Amino acid sequence: MQKGVVAVFKQRDESHEHRCLCGSLLARLTPQGIELKCRKCKRLQMIPNSRIVRTFKSMSSEA
Repeated sequence: MQKGVVAVFKQRDESHEHRCLCGSLLARLTPQGIELKCRKCKRLQMIPNSRIVRTFKSMSSEA
């Protein structure tokens, strides 16, 4: 993707997967957290819900 280009993502309301218009999996929502797929090595990484909540609380307290 070129710098300055806005990516368009395709998501169906009933789906927990977030895909690019090309069909590539970007992220998946799970009960444990957000699962991201590395574009380079294709490994899946999990961001746990607890970390998301902690980060959100930290960001909102700074504002």
